[in-house]
Amino acid sequence: MQSDEWRMPMSSRLRLLPALLAPVLFGAALSAPAGASEAANPQVDYDGFARLTGELSGVRQDHLLPWEEFSRRIREEGALLLDARSAAAFAGGHIAGAVNLPLPDFTDEALLAAIGPDRNRPIYIYCNNNFTDDRAPVPTKRARNGGRAVGLVARHCPRID
Repeated sequence: MQSDEWRMPMSSRLRLLPALLAPVLFGAALSAPAGASEAANPQVDYDGFARLTGELSGVRQDHLLPWEEFSRRIREEGALLLDARSAAAFAGGHIAGAVNLPLPDFTDEALLAAIGPDRNRPIYIYCNNNFTDDRAPVPTKRARNGGRAVGLVARHCPRID
């Protein structure tokens, strides 16, 4: 049996209900999976991205060139040099003759526009990840031969070694 001193009027108990439920509802919201209330974006194929990343993990390393060879190759006739850094970084300085195509903007359309009509031309790509000496405006220790490498393999372009 309860004593009358422990009984609260119904109106007081109802006023306490939100305060008692708030921690429970907050905890439930935190434990719900991220994006559970949103439908998956059909344009995002994360599993495909992860699979492709795994398949191409060695391709980048296989296509790294010493600076001397890279600088010679980018001067060859028909070579395309892509600067995959941000537009701001490109504006701050870039290798002469480079075309800016920031990595987040790599789409089939943008890449094909940069390549032009000769789909077999050698393509060389450099970005922030290629450099370790941090010389401004464009560090030049190593660069990646993107000619038919990671981004292009993903688009089923032929690879040229």
